Amino acid sequence: MDAKTPVADQLIGKQQRSMRLWMFVSRYGTLAAFLVMAIVLSFVAPGFLTMFNILTILRQISVLGIMGLGMTLVMAGGGIDLSIGEAADVGGLVCVALLAQGWGAGPAVLAGLAGGAAMGMLNATLIAGIGIAPFLATLGVHSMVRSLEMAFTRGGLPIYLNRAMPRPLIFLGRGLVGPIPTQVIVLAVLALAYYVIYHRVTLGRYVTAVGLNREAARLSGVSVNKVTATTYVLASATAALAGVILAARVSSGQPLAGGAYLLDTIAAVFMGRTISAEGRPNVLGTLVGAAFLGTVVNGMTLLNVVFYMQTFIKGALLLGVLALASFARTKRG
Repeated sequence: MDAKTPVADQLIGKQQRSMRLWMFVSRYGTLAAFLVMAIVLSFVAPGFLTMFNILTILRQISVLGIMGLGMTLVMAGGGIDLSIGEAADVGGLVCVALLAQGWGAGPAVLAGLAGGAAMGMLNATLIAGIGIAPFLATLGVHSMVRSLEMAFTRGGLPIYLNRAMPRPLIFLGRGLVGPIPTQVIVLAVLALAYYVIYHRVTLGRYVTAVGLNREAARLSGVSVNKVTATTYVLASATAALAGVILAARVSSGQPLAGGAYLLDTIAAVFMGRTISAEGRPNVLGTLVGAAFLGTVVNGMTLLNVVFYMQTFIKGALLLGVLALASFARTKRG
């Protein structure tokens, strides 16, 4: 009996170490992969670790990060929004179109945000009011608004201003506060706001409850439909702001530009889930996911990887990180 005890203790110790390892991988796998990738790129990609390039990455991921914050809230509530790219398009196109008609910067931006919020209200009506599944409802809105964009822009032609972009929007899209791009500061402020909403406000607790179990939340007195509707309106309005920033950056309204961010937005939120102990969408995780994707693209650009292989490599890395996190979560039990 005594001879077997050390062997049993060794087996228990080995199992505990293995459990701790898999817990670490499942919780911090995405962050660790991001750090490893950054270290590798610092050696193989010329100029990767320069301050200029780091700020370039932050500027490049700002629109993705802003859209990801809204998607985080939607997915935390158990939904998904396939029309979030079109909400960004609406924000940018409405803003630029009104500027071209002589509107001031403030009213044009507010109108763009209102257009995005209206899309969110449409999604909310279809999902919370009528009861259509989020995937199908937002897919339908995605298709309809995409077609309306093409009709509004005469087949997809950009909307250009016949005068200079107003200075406030130039500052929003291309300005600097010290060395920091303005849009990066906007992302930071919105991230803080969403963190407070998600973790410090009653709405965030209700969103989590609805995402975990809608029926239990309803029986607990939570207005499930109202909470669901709020997440979609906030997500679309936030995406519209991202669209305004994108339009201000390029000084024009570009139809279908926001749709290019859809898959990366969803990917960023899914990657960020691995950082949560419960595997839930979270603000910090979404920002890490956006930074991961942006760093991959930036590094491959510095290495002169052809664009079609960039998409392949980004997809492979995404699947690898998610598969590793899923496997680790299974192993830890």
